[in-house]
Amino acid sequence: MDEIIDAKHLTVRFNLKKNKKLLQVKAIEDVSIAIERGEILGIIGESGSGKSTLAFAILNLIDQPGEITEGEVCFIDGEKQQVDLLKLSPKEEMTYRWQEIATVFQAAQSALNPIITVEEHFIETYAAHRTDWQKEQLQAHIAELIDYVRLDKSVLKMYPFELSGGMKQRVLIALSLLLDPKIIILDEPTTALDVITQWYILEILRKINREKKITIIFLTHDISIVSSMVDRIAVMYAGQIVEIGPVGKVARHPGHPYTKALLEAIPNLEDSIESRQSIKGTTFDMLEADGSCRFKSRCSLARKINCEGLPNQCHRLFSVSEGHFARCIHANGLEEVMQDE
Repeated sequence: MDEIIDAKHLTVRFNLKKNKKLLQVKAIEDVSIAIERGEILGIIGESGSGKSTLAFAILNLIDQPGEITEGEVCFIDGEKQQVDLLKLSPKEEMTYRWQEIATVFQAAQSALNPIITVEEHFIETYAAHRTDWQKEQLQAHIAELIDYVRLDKSVLKMYPFELSGGMKQRVLIALSLLLDPKIIILDEPTTALDVITQWYILEILRKINREKKITIIFLTHDISIVSSMVDRIAVMYAGQIVEIGPVGKVARHPGHPYTKALLEAIPNLEDSIESRQSIKGTTFDMLEADGSCRFKSRCSLARKINCEGLPNQCHRLFSVSEGHFARCIHANGLEEVMQDE
């Protein structure tokens, strides 16, 4: 396995006050994930599952009242040299952010500065990281990137308010390519876009991965979108990775009841809408984390076989098949256990 990121035992804690009491909430807890060079990895989960927090932790961008309390994030270059991104000085971080790892943040509608042109966004970003540049050469490079994401060069002289949502998203994708990064993290890049524009964005991302060999980390709550383009998928629930594996294996043979429930909730043209099942219950209260299974109150399997989800059974991922793991003691035989439901 040729890894480019190896994150181990990441825990992010937020210190909050409620009724004058100090509360400590772990937004993600003991998360470990290895990301392969050149792959497209999808990270999915409901709002509040911790996927964005995980991405920010990888970039060491957790601000107060949050803090990374445990773990390491090793970036592995082409010569197999490892650097823990959490131990870099602010000056050293500038070398890795955007130059090695670029980000397309959530909410493209508000991610661009409304009072400067699109071209100025590129020039300011480049100048912040590189000192030896010539304006004419940079402008030519910017024009190439804009063309690469299938936008007309006239967009460069426009202001963000003159662009549609899909155009803004493509500008941000082009901006992420500016310094030739090895990794691009995209947080909900297709949210609030129509279906045709979503497809267009996904095609551009596939092209970037295929032609530029850039590793892509795709964060979304929409499993139907991500399953059409990723190599592997990681499913998050309540601050933990509950399943990870090749997308085909996870989609056909889910090893965790939460993943199975997500798949059963996706509308299908061949079925009636009544046959789709929403996930019963409410999301897990992170203040109640005690080491036991965080999905047990919503899990149909737990209700069926009286599974308690004990702490000593839920602290690790169990093998489902080669390269496919799930945080459930029934992971290897989930389909057989649930077939009589």
